[in-house]
Amino acid sequence: MARPRLTPMMRQYLAIKERYPDAILFFNLGDFYETFFEDAELASRELDLVLTKRNEAPMAGVPLKKAEVYINRLLKKGYKVAICDQLQDPQEARGLVERDVVRVVTPGTVLEEDILERGLNNYIAAVLTQAQGERLGLAVADLSTGEFRATELSRDELKDELARLQPAELILPQGMDADDLLEDADRRVAQTKVEENYFKTEDLLEHFGLASLEGLGLGELAGRTAAGLLKYLKETQKGNLAHLKRPQAYSPAEQMQLDPFTQRNLELVREFGGGTQNTLFSVLNRAVTGMGERLLRRWLLAPSLDREEIESRLDLVELFYNEGLLRAEMREFLKEIHDLERLGGRLGSGRANPRDLLSLGESLEMLPRLRELMGRLRAAGPPEILEELAATLDRLSLEDLAELLKRALREDAPPTLKEGGLIREGFDQELDKLKAQEREYKKKILELELKERERTGIPSLKVGYNTVFGYYIEVTKTHAKRVPKDY
Repeated sequence: MARPRLTPMMRQYLAIKERYPDAILFFNLGDFYETFFEDAELASRELDLVLTKRNEAPMAGVPLKKAEVYINRLLKKGYKVAICDQLQDPQEARGLVERDVVRVVTPGTVLEEDILERGLNNYIAAVLTQAQGERLGLAVADLSTGEFRATELSRDELKDELARLQPAELILPQGMDADDLLEDADRRVAQTKVEENYFKTEDLLEHFGLASLEGLGLGELAGRTAAGLLKYLKETQKGNLAHLKRPQAYSPAEQMQLDPFTQRNLELVREFGGGTQNTLFSVLNRAVTGMGERLLRRWLLAPSLDREEIESRLDLVELFYNEGLLRAEMREFLKEIHDLERLGGRLGSGRANPRDLLSLGESLEMLPRLRELMGRLRAAGPPEILEELAATLDRLSLEDLAELLKRALREDAPPTLKEGGLIREGFDQELDKLKAQEREYKKKILELELKERERTGIPSLKVGYNTVFGYYIEVTKTHAKRVPKDY
């Protein structure tokens, strides 16, 4: 597409877009994310947006507050979205406002609660072939929960594992074709090709502060595959991976292998016709949390072969069966607990919003109640079953954090940090002072607006503000002739 004469802002846009050629660039301008040129034409077509022009450049935009809705629609169609935000206050900028990409959202790196399915892991996987031999490396992560695993397996085993995991996105080295590996996938899988140098174990070891792969229990091929996935996650998330666990070595042979044909015949999680209403999962699923739903789904698709683990689960089932009243109390308790796995994912990646913090505080406040219920369970059944969980609870000392969050956060906290109004009055004297100054300034702006209406005789005159122009006086075209010369 021919480029019109470029303004400094458009040159900035093109310089950033050049670094993300395979993503749709959402470029922050004031209260909107704008797209330009080919991205604008694509966004207009896929999102039913009005296509306009800015200095002859095709342009289409979405409001900041509704961006997640549009991003979700693009992700479902297999696109990536690079989020480019303003990195400084326009009022403080000398010349062009500094902007850069703060995150690349892809089908496999979604963190937003409104986009994710509550009971379904959102896996992203990487596959690497061996130069000599039949083995392949597989690394899989769920960025929303921090889960990270890696293994080595045969091509047939890999096909079965990908069919079980149903990843939203697959990372591959350049030149590798994975279509045959995904023929049993139930949903569209976005494929991303990366350079061979992504798969270097040194990057993995450095990130987790290890001297060798032995510390992770990974072989060379599995380690390289995990390194490639980690590098991709670091690039898309701009390094915000504090919640990502060390890659855990695993072997599909440790679980019962259910190939796609068997899964479909048994209608474990999907019916023959593609529905989910009349499956084994739908019959068994009485989980009251998203964490429980995801765990049950994993257990059904990969049943344990470890006799000790199986018997331990059966002992717990018997315990809860015999303790009906305690079971009912535990269910009611769990209904009050938020999805801590995904809350941790958003907190660790720096994507948490004020309501996530409220949810965390509310859940942590429930810890004493959980300890009390666990004590009664241990008294009712064989203590060894619950020892590990009880020991973990005893080590946790989070009541102080729960109390701090309760004191600091307003119960009517806004959905985004940008809106402000998160901290309670009285929690911090300096903040209270700044808020009082803000209220005073708003009062003066309103007084100015009323004064100018009276002086000019323009009843619709308004004093407004946006992040591009700062404060301005708005007058409708009807009253344009009344605008005084000193404006």
